[in-house]
Amino acid sequence: MSEIKSIHTSCKDCAFAQYYCSTQTGCDFNRISKFKEVREAYDNEKNFYIINGRQCNYFTSKDKYPGKNKEELIELVVKKHKVQLTLFVYIDDESKLLEIADSIIEQDLQPHEVYFVDINKIGPKLNLLLNKKIGNKLNWRIIYPVEDFNIGEIPEFILQKSKGLFSVFLSSYQKIKYNWISNIDNMINQELKQLCLITPIGDGISCFTTMPNLIRHSGIYSFKEFVEFIQEEAEKDNKQEMIINGNQL
Repeated sequence: MSEIKSIHTSCKDCAFAQYYCSTQTGCDFNRISKFKEVREAYDNEKNFYIINGRQCNYFTSKDKYPGKNKEELIELVVKKHKVQLTLFVYIDDESKLLEIADSIIEQDLQPHEVYFVDINKIGPKLNLLLNKKIGNKLNWRIIYPVEDFNIGEIPEFILQKSKGLFSVFLSSYQKIKYNWISNIDNMINQELKQLCLITPIGDGISCFTTMPNLIRHSGIYSFKEFVEFIQEEAEKDNKQEMIINGNQL
């Protein structure tokens, strides 16, 4: 039996742990069976589970939110841990810009923030178009790059804007697929996947999704080269399940 790793989660005092007498039987979110490595543990008080090698982001101590009933607590925790995502739209052509804006607005789970990157130097007209279309429906900004770069790159000044756990990239020819963000949230919070990359749809950058810290750590700022690097590393470590083919979502 493997030892308890330095990263782990004890379910003992979690508000969502289900018990029969002093023995844990499950979890209000049905997570126990979804984690890959679960250990049974006990002390003088209880028999309980330990999630080994993972932190359970839903763990909530019983006394953290006094006065809330179970239903209210579940709603609060699910809302709190919805995936935080930054969306970047590379604008090198304005012909489909409004369609792309619509596809973002129509997502059932909104991005934390959206940046429209004016690669083609459209200028003030871009702000007028987006303000009329989006208004206050999204948390959005425009980036006017000082330096030139091509649509196949992810410059550091772009990554500095990303405050979410994941970043999604689009070109001005491609709409974001419906429910894309909620699908990511479902994979992370319901299926409990350790997701690190969703490869682009087709040959472009459409819906390319990854963690910005991974890009920084790799030092690779080309979309194509970064995907190849992550695929090679995942194969070495036998962790191919951390990569999702965007064409299959």
